[in-house]
Amino acid sequence: MIRRFPCWLLFAGVLGACQPAPYGTLVGPPTVASVARQLTFSPANDFSPVWNPDGRSILYVSDQTGTWNLWEVSIQGTAPRALTFDRFQYSSPVFTPDGLGIVVASDRGSPTPKWTDLWLLDRQGTVERPLISQTINEKEFLPAVSRDGHLLAYLNLPMNSPPQYRLMVTALPGGIPRLVTDNRVVFAPIRFSPDNRQILFTSDRLGNADVWVMDVDGGGAHALTASPSMETTGDWSPDGSTIVFVSNQSGTDELWLMDAHGQNRRQLTRAGAIASSPAFSPDGAWVVYTSNRTGTQDLWVIPSGIPTR
Repeated sequence: MIRRFPCWLLFAGVLGACQPAPYGTLVGPPTVASVARQLTFSPANDFSPVWNPDGRSILYVSDQTGTWNLWEVSIQGTAPRALTFDRFQYSSPVFTPDGLGIVVASDRGSPTPKWTDLWLLDRQGTVERPLISQTINEKEFLPAVSRDGHLLAYLNLPMNSPPQYRLMVTALPGGIPRLVTDNRVVFAPIRFSPDNRQILFTSDRLGNADVWVMDVDGGGAHALTASPSMETTGDWSPDGSTIVFVSNQSGTDELWLMDAHGQNRRQLTRAGAIASSPAFSPDGAWVVYTSNRTGTQDLWVIPSGIPTR
């Protein structure tokens, strides 16, 4: 199953035929509406969005300069700007809770392109230091930082054994990584709960990819979805009451919502296009995600429809 293979294979089908695109995209500010609004309009691919903790901008990855670099766009509609200009590949960025740092997977320093380690960048995109000890035998993907900034979770892939992702957790800064689970973990985003006690992840241990949750020490793991469809993780709402996830129950990968205990499932997008990487805004009012409904991957936002603070 493709979600079990390294991260660069997930993007290869979409990005392989793409050519470097012109600098700059146009963005329209999100407004209160019942339909999704497109944020980026680049002929390149824009993906892996994450909100700035202040809610004023969105960080994402774009290949419009020829490689996967970090970009940021204001929700007020100002033109996007590149934070990195490297020949290296960056993927799956997340902000530190104070908004002053960016944790990202990058193949900087890796002998094999697209086989990534985890790095900390400052707010301007300048590389500060590696977060995990770099080895040629293990690579790291899909970082997540707890809301209190004390824990880092990520997927680890040993290079000298059959492909199987391992979900790891380490204390910040400088903790010793510990294995939380390696039971059929699927390559998909992982997220800490708002109270920092649980981790949202994806596993196919029941036969299909499903959304799972477990305690940060690895205990209490249980599936929140268990259906014939394929479902992968997205994000927790800021108050912890709701989870946004991706499901192909309707025939294509669309965004769905459910309560934190897996109940009250309802469909959020109905575009008939592939949606991925959903993330709640800091106030819970919006969900940003990636969609290929225009032919390339672009960022879109849609009202979440859940009560906000």
